[in-house]
Amino acid sequence: MKYIEFIICGAILLSGCAYISPSLEFTSGSHELEYGHSVSDKDLKKFVKSVQGDLTIDSSDLNTQKVGTYKVDYTAEKLGQEVTRTLKVEVTDTAKPKIKFKKTLIESTVGEDVDIEGNVKSVTDSVDGDLVKADELKKGTYTIDSSQVNTKKVGSYTVTVKAEDQNSNVTTRTFRVRIKDNAAIRPVITLNGSSMTVAKGEDADLNSNVSSVVDPVDGTLTYKNVQTDYDTAARVTENKSLLEQAGGQPFYTILTKNLNTDKTGNYKAMVVAVNSLGHESIQEFTVTVQEEFELKDVLSNPDKYANKLIVVKGKFPSGIKTASDKKMKTTDGSGEVTVSGATINDENCSVKATGVLKKVDDNWVFVIQKYEVV
Repeated sequence: MKYIEFIICGAILLSGCAYISPSLEFTSGSHELEYGHSVSDKDLKKFVKSVQGDLTIDSSDLNTQKVGTYKVDYTAEKLGQEVTRTLKVEVTDTAKPKIKFKKTLIESTVGEDVDIEGNVKSVTDSVDGDLVKADELKKGTYTIDSSQVNTKKVGSYTVTVKAEDQNSNVTTRTFRVRIKDNAAIRPVITLNGSSMTVAKGEDADLNSNVSSVVDPVDGTLTYKNVQTDYDTAARVTENKSLLEQAGGQPFYTILTKNLNTDKTGNYKAMVVAVNSLGHESIQEFTVTVQEEFELKDVLSNPDKYANKLIVVKGKFPSGIKTASDKKMKTTDGSGEVTVSGATINDENCSVKATGVLKKVDDNWVFVIQKYEVV
């Protein structure tokens, strides 16, 4: 009876030492590695939930320098027996490019250049390195959108920088550009002369005395008939109200003070120019309303009309160019005088000329400022 009990006990002990085969179990969920990072067996073991036996890993197919799905073989070996399982590992790029600025706010004044590109300190990817500036965003590049910035106008503007790495990760950052006023920027007015002459009874073409009106920021200004008080415009240096009257567009206008072309005399006129900032410039000139004289009367008594600006009407000879080659004379030949500073092409045409009659070396010279065929 004792022998039987020994046999039973021995069988129980042997069953407790039964052979356990090698096994391998992976963790649940995704199995991802970061793009560009070096990987060791220790990193790959984190995907193993449990293992029976000695574990070896074959990752020869794995390339973390390229995003994609790769097969990794795991082998568990015990007492000469082994089991191999294959795991699909995803190499993913979750790191976006980094954009660094020198400043988050750039301040400048109207009319000055702003170095927008120079404010971008660096655009890099942790694996791809420095990204290249491009006009259009694509892999491995970055773009700068400064289309909102208007350096000719006071305001605050946004510059947008976008970067895309080789795996289509995109980063977007912005910085501000603040354009401040610059009181020194004003239109420059150039006149044809400090005075002009108008024949009595005729309309005054005041704009003919304006050579140009140019602003450093807005460029050439055009004329608009915007009226305001003469003395007020002469006194102020900022005139945003006039700018509003002109629809917010830079312009110039011409103001006069009591001008009456039906009455001879000297009158004040003023060019008023306002740029897009509302900064005003002025330039005054004199308008002389003069009697219109017949050429034959001037020639018959030149001393009476000498050394003053006069308007003369009559028949002038053609081809007048300089004082040395032509004489001005009436058609009946009653008198003559040298003409300087004009060219008249029509033979014996009727011309109205503005100028000054002077005596030079015992010769009468009529220096023409302007003329028109009438």
